[in-house]
Amino acid sequence: MPDSPAERAVMRRGDVIVAVNNQPIQDGSKLQALVDRAGLNQVLKLKIQRSDRLLELTVQTAQMSNAS
Repeated sequence: MPDSPAERAVMRRGDVIVAVNNQPIQDGSKLQALVDRAGLNQVLKLKIQRSDRLLELTVQTAQMSNAS
């Protein structure tokens, strides 16, 4: 999504989030729970798999706007 936290963190289509704040992510529900628990305007450290590389990014949580 344009101007989303993911876009500002330079995430790309195909990136796989493997950890948030050093907690492994096995599925989308675990990811959603960690983000929800963090709350708004919090900085999270993400480990992502991009092709054959493991990268670390930071993202600030934000309220999602309604997508049309």
